[in-house]
Parts: sequence; structure tokens; C-alpha cells
Amino acid sequence: MYKFIFLSLIIFLISTLSLSSAYASKSIIGGQLVSSHEVISKRTVGIFIKDSIGPAICSGEIIDSSHILTAAHCINGFQSGYVVFSTGNITNILKTNPNLGREIISVKAMPGYEGQTSGNGEYSDFSIITFTGGLVNGYEPAHFLPENILLSKLKTSTNIILAGYGITNSTSQEPGDGWQGSGFLHKVNVKLIQVGAQKIDMFLQGQADHISCTGDSGGPAMIITTGGEYVVGVDSRGNCHDSAIYGIITKEMVISFINSVSN
Repeated sequence: MYKFIFLSLIIFLISTLSLSSAYASKSIIGGQLVSSHEVISKRTVGIFIKDSIGPAICSGEIIDSSHILTAAHCINGFQSGYVVFSTGNITNILKTNPNLGREIISVKAMPGYEGQTSGNGEYSDFSIITFTGGLVNGYEPAHFLPENILLSKLKTSTNIILAGYGITNSTSQEPGDGWQGSGFLHKVNVKLIQVGAQKIDMFLQGQADHISCTGDSGGPAMIITTGGEYVVGVDSRGNCHDSAIYGIITKEMVISFINSVSN
């Protein structure tokens, strides 16, 4: 299921982002706004992408001063785009404060990604975005766990924090209804149901209407453990009601992927 946000009602000053049509990416339903003082806000970014269909929103995690981790399906048909460093109203920020935007210069899906599949089959839905201009002041790389430690932490009923820039109302999924809440960074607490048999995906459960939805694709699933807050998953797909599937991401995967992009 694509999780891009339709942006036909939003006007940018960025000429490369024409607003003809688009699909939606998944956001946080039933969550809370993230304060600019929270760690999440310093490590999570909004992403505007224009593809062959039109412009769309995804979410992502900072890897370093030139790379963002997001979902592979976010970059399908990529033509141009921007990374946006702000917790609020990113759908308008490029017009009001263009200094908070960074141009995307290349994208790459993680090896093994072959497009989205139906059902609960596991697949690696990750990509890396390379951008120019460095980090905006106050932002920093997200933290990731080594595989052995991460898997030991992912137990049934583990508390998981989701974050993203998508919609906040599950009924707001049709073009023209305003995409309620989209463009503002939100978070919500959910529970881990299980880790997939192939240890590629994690299956999450929230209370009714408390889950990721349209606009959150590529956004982080996080746990708080010794040493702070760590990204353990990347938003891939879900039902916008009470369940979501996030790809499991380890420190080793991020390092290997960055090396493949750099070489």
C-alpha cells in the first residue's frame, strides 16, 4: 500500500515541485504533537518527493550530514525533492523559511527491495536519500542498535514509539478533505506483536485509531533503552486503524548501506 500524501492544495515556491497530483504516504493517527525540545524532533525529518505521479510526503531518520533513511517505496519514480528540517507545517515551510530545506541529489533503495507486495509477506522496504547543504543547526543523527542487542530488545508487548508527518485522522484519506494534521510531526505509543519469521519486519499493534497512517512512510519506530532513544524500525505499511508493519533496521545495515551508496 502506498503511503504518500496528496498535495494538490499546497502551493510551494519551489519550482521543481509542481502540484498536479499525487498519492498518499502514511501519518500518525491519534498521536501527540512532538515538541521541538524532544530528541525525536532533532533526528526526524519530513521529505517532499516529486515522482512521475506528482509530489508526495514521507518521513525519515537522519543518518549523517548528507544521508536520510526512509522507505524504499517513497522513492519509486523519483524525479526531485527536498528534505525539510522542522516539526511543524512542513507542507508550507519551504515557502516561509526555505533555509530549513535541503535539496535531494540522489536516492537508492536497499539491495533486495523488489517493490511492495500484498499481505504480510516480509520484504526490505528501505532507501537512503542523499542531500546537499548539511544538517540544519540543532539536528543530529539518529541512533541505531547492533543486531544482537536490537533483537534481544524486541520482545512481545515491548513499547514502541512511532513518529511521522502524516495525517492524524483516519477518515482524512481522500483528496480535497484537507489531509488533517499532515505536515506536523506527531508521535504515538504502540506495542510489538511479533518479529517476522525472517526477522525483516516487525508487526505492531496500537489502540483503535492510534497508529501510523498516510504520510508516515519511512518514519521511525523507536525504543528507549540504556543510553537513550534508538531507531529500530522504518514505517512500511499498515491499515491506518490499529496495526502497522515496520522494517527492522540495525546499525550494521545502516553502515553497510551507507558504504554501498558511497562506493
